[in-house]
Amino acid sequence: MTTYVFTPDGLMDKSTGLVTPFNRDAPIKMPRINTSDEQEPLMSMADGKMYTSKAAMRESYKPSGNPQGATFVEIGDDQSYKKQATANRKPDENLIREATERAYADLSAGRLGE
Repeated sequence: MTTYVFTPDGLMDKSTGLVTPFNRDAPIKMPRINTSDEQEPLMSMADGKMYTSKAAMRESYKPSGNPQGATFVEIGDDQSYKKQATANRKPDENLIREATERAYADLSAGRLGE
């Protein structure tokens, strides 16, 4: 794997010492990072109000911020709730025993990797 180092003249390949000069006319492309709390107006499903601040909308998910007095969870594309559900589940000892017995029987009969 090639490793590069920033120099005043451009990117230098550490293994060869060759410098690829920067194109001073073209901007360097970098990922956009959103550090703002502002967002397009969204309706909170907890209280039905419109919010442009992420922090203010998340406050409406707390018992003190909605008329129901309940705690709401923002799911979106967060998959941690699935991991939590499977982490709390106990393994089925019978399934483990049966799988181990089948694997041992296959090994004893010479059926490897089938």
